[in-house]
Formats: sequence, structure tokens, C-alpha cells
Amino acid sequence: MLRDYQQEMKDRLETAWKKYRSVMVQMPTGTGKTYLMAEIIRGERLEVRGERLEVRGENRGVLIVAHRVELIGQISQTLDSFGVTHSVIDRWTKDIDEVTSQHQVVVASIQTLSRRISGNQGIRDSGNLGVRDSGNQGIRDSGNQGVRDSGNQGVRDSGNQGFRPKVVIVDEAHHAVAKTYRLLWDVWPEAKFLGLTATPCRLNYTGFTDLFDTLLESYSIQHFIDKGWLSDFEYVSVTPDNILVERIAGLKKRGVDGDYQTKEMATVMDSPASIAHLYRSYERFAQGKKGIIYAISREHAQHIADYYMKKGVKCCWIEAMTPAEERQQLVEAYREGRMDVIVNVDIFSEGFDCPEVEFIQLARPTLSLSKYLQQVGRGMRRIPNKDYVVILDQVGMYQTFGLPTEDRDWNLMFQGKMSGRGHKGSGRGYIIRGEGSERTLVNLEMVRIKRHGEKSTGVEIFIKDGRYGVLKDGKVTCEPEFEHIRRIPEGPYFAIATYPYEVYKGRSTVISQSGMDLRVRLFGKVVAEGDVVEGENMDGRPAYWDGVGQAYYDAKPEFETVGGVEMVRQNGKYLLRQHTTYLKEPVGKEDIWYNKYILWMKDVVIVKGTGAVFPVKAFGDECFYVPSDNKLRGRYQRVELNGMLTIPYLSGAYGAYVYMHPNWKEAQMIRASSGKREYLDKEYVKEKNKVRLV
Repeated sequence: MLRDYQQEMKDRLETAWKKYRSVMVQMPTGTGKTYLMAEIIRGERLEVRGERLEVRGENRGVLIVAHRVELIGQISQTLDSFGVTHSVIDRWTKDIDEVTSQHQVVVASIQTLSRRISGNQGIRDSGNLGVRDSGNQGIRDSGNQGVRDSGNQGVRDSGNQGFRPKVVIVDEAHHAVAKTYRLLWDVWPEAKFLGLTATPCRLNYTGFTDLFDTLLESYSIQHFIDKGWLSDFEYVSVTPDNILVERIAGLKKRGVDGDYQTKEMATVMDSPASIAHLYRSYERFAQGKKGIIYAISREHAQHIADYYMKKGVKCCWIEAMTPAEERQQLVEAYREGRMDVIVNVDIFSEGFDCPEVEFIQLARPTLSLSKYLQQVGRGMRRIPNKDYVVILDQVGMYQTFGLPTEDRDWNLMFQGKMSGRGHKGSGRGYIIRGEGSERTLVNLEMVRIKRHGEKSTGVEIFIKDGRYGVLKDGKVTCEPEFEHIRRIPEGPYFAIATYPYEVYKGRSTVISQSGMDLRVRLFGKVVAEGDVVEGENMDGRPAYWDGVGQAYYDAKPEFETVGGVEMVRQNGKYLLRQHTTYLKEPVGKEDIWYNKYILWMKDVVIVKGTGAVFPVKAFGDECFYVPSDNKLRGRYQRVELNGMLTIPYLSGAYGAYVYMHPNWKEAQMIRASSGKREYLDKEYVKEKNKVRLV
């Protein structure tokens, strides 16, 4: 039975195939793409558990294509576990027709298929090349012998027409770049295609739209960890200022695939000092665990294995030229616990399905995002009693690609609008957790980037290139430009951050609880007490900043609630504490009037229910005229004494008469100076003093 996310992807694929012929599916390493493949094959109603089921239509069967022998074996084992009978075409297969006639599911390597197709020894498409019958040899090409007629030559009749797949599945489809893969689309133009990959990206900007019509993305790696489908991880990386990382950054030569050249990598990595560094990290973080080490060459792998074995570690090494039988024996020894560590050269980047991996050690630098995620993904499969995998990054891949859980825009890479090439020296920061104000080096060479169970949630401090910045839920909210950041243990703010003295003369600012720079300008010793932050101005005089009103004061501000509204008291007069540009000068209590709904102080009126502050332009009968927030309905609106906002009716072409002073006839307002309801003084209500409001 498929897991919920696998069934969801299967349903999405079936829907996509109704619109597109060729679909690529992206699912992270370890989430069961091969199981999804097997269930899709079952859904095509082919041979299941030995029973031949009818397949409608001319095209029949499923062809599964992989690029490596290891993948062929793994796919075959998975199909066996699902009860799907199948045939395998490899370099030892002599008669493809005989193999394909036995079963409707065929697993083949792209190398074998391309050789047979190009060499006229395999299956050609029915359009112009013909499909050979069992009595002839080779596939007749149109240049020499033509396409045989339908009577008795060429393409066989529908009762015996050989292997013509209904579906072609390309495993590890990010390798589908060469002309050899293009042949599959040309040979079987009526087949549906499915590409499976964890990493739909390339080192250059050529996407996959030349082969696939659309991309179906699955959930993120972090989602699968959160749901318990993938193992959590602890990530330990070499420090960015390590001399080895600096030498890797200086590598200039590239191989045919665009990645680092193996020979040049060896000059940096394959040295006694580098290998001793590998072992020290293993000894410190992974001793006693089972794991995989990625090396750059067979010589490098052998040197690592020899060093580990001399230290008493049960270790072996394998590479592409290791005989298949010997390779299988070593892997079985690892599975059975007779071997603890396998050093490999690009063997386990793909196709190695062994969940008993407790640590991954990266001793091979790469510029390929695909290779990086495939390598670390080998250790993220879940098994009972395995809480997490340890990733030992000895070559600075964190600085190049970030953590495996970092968000990736796979769709842009699929389209070729973004490359899967890492950026050397990107200078990713180290997140600082706990109470320390400095990063904690776990030894003199390595730094712990992530502990298992940790996620980048909430507001965090990170360090990059010797400067501090701030993250919110893993996203940068303050660039790393601070010389110091000091956490505030309690209160409304997250931290006090100080800029470098040589640039900002020791200026400090305040970081909010949402991780944002509040752009405060204070100098000297800066201390937060509640909402007020104390420091100095540039002249060295005391200065105070109030975060509520976002205002500076020369003396420590005193706060008082007047009429239900918080005020700042200065020399017996009052200003609103909340930030506003409408009230310029302090007001005495005798000029503050309020009731249950509103508060008026000279130039402004505050609606208590919403906290809205309006500049008063004129007065009406028991109301205030303030600017309208909807110019289409007029230039003004009224604030009634009950706090309601209404649209005034300005009669006549010339508007209406209003007052320039407050005008209410009854004691509906309380005067702040007395705390009692009072009528307006005569000084407020002068003569009618009417003006026209338009």
C-alpha cells in the first residue's frame, strides 16, 4: 500500500497524463520513488503475480530505463517485492526480442538500449525503421533494407508485434540529457513518459522541457522529516576559514560534466593531513556508527579506507571498476554488520537503498546541487531506533548549498531559468542558539550547524564573515552587518544590535520580536527597560527612545493614562504616546476633553475603540470634522461624540456652515483637569463664528 503522499502523487500523475504525454515527478531522496513506480506499473494492468492480464490498445508493456547497473538491480528487486514479473535487458542480453516476449515489464540500461538502437540490434519505432521479427536479425534501417510491408515482413501484426511499450519510465531522470535518451522519445512516439528524480536540475541553464512537458513537485525535505517519513539530521561542517575550504575554492579546472576535475581535486583532498582530518571528525562525531564516505577517486578511497582500518574501523572501499560480485559481497557485509564503513566513489550517490546509514561523510567537493542532495539523502531513510543521521561536511558544502532542508525552486530549474550549480564562497551564516553570544566550535576544525530536532523557526541570530545578522523562520530579516548583537531576555524587543564602529561610530539599534531592525539611532551604552531604550545621542548627552511612540526624548519619559488614552507627560503637559504627526505641541490637562468613546486635545481627536487619530479641521453641532479617508465620498467626514464616523451632507453648491471652535450644548464631555463633566468655557464658544466647509 502506498503512503498518503505517494498515492497523492500517483493521482496527480494520472491527471497530468490526460493533458501531457511526458511528465517529470520530483520527490526527495528516500521518499519511495521506486515504490511509486511499481504501483504505477500495477495500475497499468500488466503482469501481476504471474497472471497475464489483458492490455487494451496497440501499445503494450512498460519499459523502465536507468543509467547504472546498481539501479537496474534495485528496481528489479522492488518489482519482485510487488509481485511484478519482468525481464531485464543488460549488456549480456543477446536476444532482446526473446526477453521482451516473455514479460510486459522490461528493465533496461540506457547504454544497452542506445547501443542496440544505434547499432540496428534492438527495437526500432514502427514509423520508419521497423521492428524485426523473430526470424530476422537486427532492425532494418530505412537506408539499407527499408521498412517491411505489413503482410509478412517489417512490423508484425497486432497478434505478435513484439515489445512496444505503453509507458516508458526514466529513473533518475535528471541524467536524461544526452542524445541517447532522446532516442527513446523518437523510437516510441505513442508511448507515455514518466521521469523520476529527486533533483530536477543541471549545472548549466538547460532545463528539461525538451523532453518533459511538465513537472510535478512533491513536498519539501523538511515536511517529510516533520511527518516522520525521513530521518532528521545533525549537520557538522568544516569552518569556512579552514585552509582546506580555501584551497577547494581555488580549484579552477572542470570535468566534462562541468564539476570539479578529479585530478585537481586530488591535489587538495588526497593528502595525509586531509585524511587525518576526516578521521578526527569521524572519531569525534560518528565513532561506532555505520556510514558512508564519499571520496573523489579510487586512490583517494583506498587511502581513506587504509587509514580507517589502521585505526581499527571495519572499513572497505568500492568504485565503479569493482567487480559486481565483490561489490555485492561488500554491501551485504555492511548490511549484516560485518562492515561499518564503506568508502565509495560515486557509487552510492544514487540507487543505494540501505537505511542502516547512521552517518554520511563528505570528502568529495562538488558544484552540483543534485550530487550534494543525492549524497546526503542516502542517510535520511528511516529505520527503527534511528533518531537521526550525522552529516560530516569536510569540504564546505554548507557554504555552497546550505542545509539539505533549504527551499529550492525546482520549477525554475526544470525550465532552465535557474541552474543547479553551487556558488563557492556564498558565506552562509552559522545560526547561534542558546545563551552564548559567540558561535560554539565543537573542536578547532568543525562547527555544528544544526543539531537534530532543531529547525529554523522564530527569530535567531546568525554569523557570517565575522558579522551578525537576524533570521525569522529561516529567512534573513537583518543582513549580517552588526559587530555585536545582545539578546534581551525579557520585554518587547528581541535584541540590541551594534554596527561596526569604523562605519557607524558605535551606533546601536533595536531588533523587534519579529526580527526587524527598528532603525533606532542611539550611541554609547544602550539598555532596554520595558518599551524605553536608554542610550546617548551623537553628542554624548542622554537620549531615550520609546518604541510605542517611536519618539526620542532628552529626559526619561513619564507615562500617564488620561481619559483611557496613554500619554507622555513633560513639564506638566501632555502628548499622545502613540506615534502621530498631527499633534506638534504638548497640551495641558485643561485642554483635554473625553467621554467613553472619544478624546479631544486641541488639534486631534482620538476614537478609543480603534485607536485612530484624526486631525480636527472644524467643529459641528456635537461633532468634529476630520479629513475623509474616501475622497470619492467627499473631502470630510464627521466624528460624532459617540465615536461613530459619518459622511456629512454639505448642502448647497457652496457647502455648509461649521464652527471653528467646539460646540456642544450639554455636559457630554469630561475635562481632564477636573475629572468631571463640564460645559465648555466661554473661551471655547465664542460668537457663532461660522465658516463655510466645502
